[in-house]
Amino acid sequence: MRTLLIAILLVICSSTASIANNLKNDSTVTFITYWEKGDSYDFVMHKSKLKYSGDTLKSETNIYTDLSMSVVESTDTDYTISLTYGETAIEGDSNPVLLLLTSLTGGSEYQYKISEMGEFQELLNWQDIRDYIEKMVDTVKANIPDKQGVQQAFALITGLYDSKEKVEASAKSVQLYHAPYGMEYALNDKLSFESELPNPFGGNPIPAIYSLELTEINKEDGYCVLEITQTIDKVKAKEFVLDFVKKIMPALANKNEEELEDKIPVFEITDKMQFQMDLNSGWIVYCENIRSVVAGPTRQVETTSLSMQFDEEDEYDNEEEYLEEDYEAEEE
Repeated sequence: MRTLLIAILLVICSSTASIANNLKNDSTVTFITYWEKGDSYDFVMHKSKLKYSGDTLKSETNIYTDLSMSVVESTDTDYTISLTYGETAIEGDSNPVLLLLTSLTGGSEYQYKISEMGEFQELLNWQDIRDYIEKMVDTVKANIPDKQGVQQAFALITGLYDSKEKVEASAKSVQLYHAPYGMEYALNDKLSFESELPNPFGGNPIPAIYSLELTEINKEDGYCVLEITQTIDKVKAKEFVLDFVKKIMPALANKNEEELEDKIPVFEITDKMQFQMDLNSGWIVYCENIRSVVAGPTRQVETTSLSMQFDEEDEYDNEEEYLEEDYEAEEE
């Protein structure tokens, strides 16, 4: 079905090549990249983590990272993209390991390919990233006391980058930014279907329900808004957490399965994503993912956003039109 849709969109685009615009009519939008080699934009990535016990906020951490996204190659069938990480700043509660890890990410680069429609295809330099992470972890280990469980934690981190598939899954900013591309959306026409999330620790993927809806088309200011919601199966999520606990605490692997399951609460995991795209160029100028994880009385809300930075002479005149309204209150 997806392949057929893309084929149809390619025919449409070829017949209207003189109009590089994602607005098909008053109620239909395509998410397609009308990019060119040499295009380059700066973003700020904001990651926040809020931890609650009941309705009480227990801790808050905010991480801000400068990003630069550039089109280094463009062909009739694909683009090659470079995403470079710049300086990082941390605010709020943080532990020494987090401070060290984030301080070492500056200068890292992700090189990857996307289709002519903008869909993520593959990470090109995953081995370089794997080697970079291993060196980073070794540096951090040298500055952290060798306490119980620390070595297992570091081994778990490096294990998340030991294959191409795992490194691609870890590139969350890349995956988030390109999630809506390659599709056509009708205004206020909500679509829902079953989906799967990759298991970062290997094993079976995690079932999920995926819903998406184009909620706004603003022709005057030249942008549209797409919202995506993803809810993970509660039972499968619990199995995922159980496997995770066994990996980081091998001593529990031989425990009674039922006894161990009773100690792990049912998890509710929900993702709410929003994308605001410039209709002419196909560049997403703002996107975010709010993930809410509920386990018994404990709730954690993690937000990742990418916000394009505008210069005074930039073609975008009104930055505020592209910035998402704050709806974290819905999560609280």
